[in-house]
Amino acid sequence: MDLPLLEFDPDPVGFVDPNRHRGKADLPEHAVICFFDDIVRGAVGGAKPVYKLRWEHGFHGVWVIEKDDKRITLCHPGCTAPLAAANLDVLVAMGCRKVIVCGGAGTLAPRFEMGAVVVVEDAVRDEGTSYHYLPADAGQLLYCGDDLSKEAWDHRSWDRDAGVRQRLFDLACRACLRL
Repeated sequence: MDLPLLEFDPDPVGFVDPNRHRGKADLPEHAVICFFDDIVRGAVGGAKPVYKLRWEHGFHGVWVIEKDDKRITLCHPGCTAPLAAANLDVLVAMGCRKVIVCGGAGTLAPRFEMGAVVVVEDAVRDEGTSYHYLPADAGQLLYCGDDLSKEAWDHRSWDRDAGVRQRLFDLACRACLRL
């Protein structure tokens, strides 16, 4: 069965063009996208955002903070992969080029303690958003740094957009089969 989802379109211009945001704020190339709202709020204090990403449900603030005399873009991307990807597209169009994403996830591997840092090397793509950015046969996410031991980052992620609809037992069984 041919699925339209698997028909990758390499054209970089989308129907909704993030380039319309270009030049509307002076954002540094370094950015942190953080899924933890309390961390973002703590980092920005009471500062007003330098830009607001507008969507139908409301706004997502974009701040520029200073850390060790460096300017860094900071944003909560919103929840769901399509919204987070769209917000990342806008930040890239506005000049962010070196981006770190911080989020949370669960694990079935008992060797990880709560709060452990894991850098994903490979992802089982069980969602739809990433298929608009990479062909279906491209599952690799590469980590280019060398300051973490291989044991700390040689791990696979399982990306799901609709995890709340998945039965818990089925979810655990599928994950175990893919590890």
